[in-house]
Amino acid sequence: MKRIFLAIDVELGEAHVSCIRKIKSELEAERIRWVKGENHHLTLHFFGDTDVEAEAKLIELLNEFVQAERALSFSLGQLAFFKKGKALQVLFIDVLHADRLKELAAKLQVLIVESGFAKPEKSFRAHLTIARMKNIANKERLGAVVQKYRECPEQVVQVNRIVLYESILKPEGPEYKPIRFFNLRE
Repeated sequence: MKRIFLAIDVELGEAHVSCIRKIKSELEAERIRWVKGENHHLTLHFFGDTDVEAEAKLIELLNEFVQAERALSFSLGQLAFFKKGKALQVLFIDVLHADRLKELAAKLQVLIVESGFAKPEKSFRAHLTIARMKNIANKERLGAVVQKYRECPEQVVQVNRIVLYESILKPEGPEYKPIRFFNLRE
């Protein structure tokens, strides 16, 4: 069994990298798990533990699916949080101008569910996770620092492919290993 997910790779531009570097520097005393640069991605669908037969079926479905799908773009905007109750859990970069991306994700979800795979627990919300947080000592400071740097210049992201990844969980953080690349039409 492999723990797999479907995603779009995202390489941050210098403006976003700089904002994140400044936030990390000012919050280094906090227990924050930062996403490594090489792991930045936008998740389209998380499948979880998947056996070899289901993986092969999925690859076949995706090979057919991308034949009709064109390349697209979206923009990365400002930093924000996902909360659970009052607790800040995830720091992310919001995704803007994402109509085509949302359309792609919706089509994928219909195909995936109709093909017998589980429906995701949460509806699709386009975002790029930057960090995960637990037990923040100084929530006010965290909020103030992120507010200070949240207005990064917009960055356009060109999407020419989607990637099926295996997620290998390790104590130092997950390792994402590409299983298959699916090129979108130009």
